[in-house]
Amino acid sequence: MNVEGLKFNFKKALTHQTVVQRSHTTLKDAKELLDSGLITRAEFQQIKNEHLANFSSPPPQVQQGYPPQGPYASPSPHQQIPPGNGPVPDHRRSGWSVWVVYLLVIIIGSILGSVVYVMALESEQCYTETDYYGYEYDYCEPDYGLMLLSAIVNWGSTIVAIIIYIWWAYSMYSEFNAYLQREVLPPFLAACIPIFSIYAFYRFCDELNKEATKRGRPGFIDPTVTCCLTFIIGIGWPIYQGKLNEFWDMVASQQRG
Repeated sequence: MNVEGLKFNFKKALTHQTVVQRSHTTLKDAKELLDSGLITRAEFQQIKNEHLANFSSPPPQVQQGYPPQGPYASPSPHQQIPPGNGPVPDHRRSGWSVWVVYLLVIIIGSILGSVVYVMALESEQCYTETDYYGYEYDYCEPDYGLMLLSAIVNWGSTIVAIIIYIWWAYSMYSEFNAYLQREVLPPFLAACIPIFSIYAFYRFCDELNKEATKRGRPGFIDPTVTCCLTFIIGIGWPIYQGKLNEFWDMVASQQRG
């Protein structure tokens, strides 16, 4: 075979490889092939057009805030469970008012109990008695009636404060479970069991934040900060109640359209 035949076969093979792998060929490589005579100007123009088409086509759109939805893509955590659509309470409980009453019961009960206890000690009655060896000594007894009254006041105020707390927590948790149409945690257990109640309060704060996020209000409440504030004379409770009232207003407004 002569030299021209070899050149033609080489050109044909290289051109076929270039056309097949055109998507991996840069314009610079294609220009060198054109200058060397291994591809025609029509083939060079076709490669150029394909490159321009690739650059001009927009990238696939991904919804902001969610991962790409492929066949094995995990759904967003807020999309796994649809937003609640249960009943919204008509009344709005004032969290700060309940909190003030709760504190006043504890404070006033403690003060009254202490005052009555001091009165019981000051109202003591003293007696002079003689021991086995004939020595006299004074024996004083407090007023046991006032001592009993002091204990009743102290324990009574504590029990009333606990009842207020349980009613308050149970009401908020029950309303939220009814709205979700599922049970985050049993309301009575979440309100009554001491250590478990802290975890339950965090869970309900977190669920409230998730539900608000589903309705377009991300960062609605900080569960960790709100839970920690409950250790500071229970400030976290009225904060949660206020956010819950705000959430009810938002849901009612969206349902009215």
